[in-house]
Amino acid sequence: MGKKAIKMTVLTIGLASMLGFSQGAYANTANVHIIQKGDTLYNIAKRYNTTVTALREFNNLGSNLIIAGKTLKIGTIITVKKGDTLYNIARSNGMSVSELKKINNLKTDRITPGQKLFLTKAAKPAGSSYDASKAAVSLKVKSGYSFGKEEPGKYILQYKKDGTYFARIEVLDAKANISAVKKNAAEYLKSTGKVIEIKNQNYHPFYRNAEFYLHASGSKASQNVVVKRVNGKLVKFTIHFANKEESEGITPYIIEMLQTTTVK
Repeated sequence: MGKKAIKMTVLTIGLASMLGFSQGAYANTANVHIIQKGDTLYNIAKRYNTTVTALREFNNLGSNLIIAGKTLKIGTIITVKKGDTLYNIARSNGMSVSELKKINNLKTDRITPGQKLFLTKAAKPAGSSYDASKAAVSLKVKSGYSFGKEEPGKYILQYKKDGTYFARIEVLDAKANISAVKKNAAEYLKSTGKVIEIKNQNYHPFYRNAEFYLHASGSKASQNVVVKRVNGKLVKFTIHFANKEESEGITPYIIEMLQTTTVK
């Protein structure tokens, strides 16, 4: 491999790994307890390592009164994975961080891999009933770039001087299957080069809390596909840039503009 090829490889990997994210996988289980004579919410909560508040909220109880013979749902239990945060766990389960902390008696936002967390019954996420074709996307456009609507729910951000630098923005259906979207994105990226998933979240906030972030690089160009929620709506970003030194000055501007994306 020549010096130029090595430099381009380092450049594309750097631009791809710049601004990454991590998504944890959740192992969900549900427990049911048949109430026995003498049981109280307090001793049941203690037995299952949960809280009275969690039990009441999960079972829609107006008081601490429970009746022997009835079924009590203990709740949904998740196992914290590496890269998880209270924010993305709460968001994925229709809860707020403060609610998640309250029912798990957490004093700080710190969680560790392997830790068990209890959830209340998940509510529908914000924007769950939206019509993707009617969603309006907007962002702050910098000088030298253009932004416009291609078709209902689909937009493009482009560098005016070189059309190989662009980002397509597509609002996905509210009921879109993330796994299927990810699989299709990976198939699409194969024509560009080897597909890798970027999991480092300690960079630009645009990539944080994404559903997934895939990257592929070829001899002439690279592409990223990122799916994340914006204003409660699922949005897919396809970012295309040339493997040139100019990318170091152009691509970061595109990312900055994408960070300002709003969907109504």
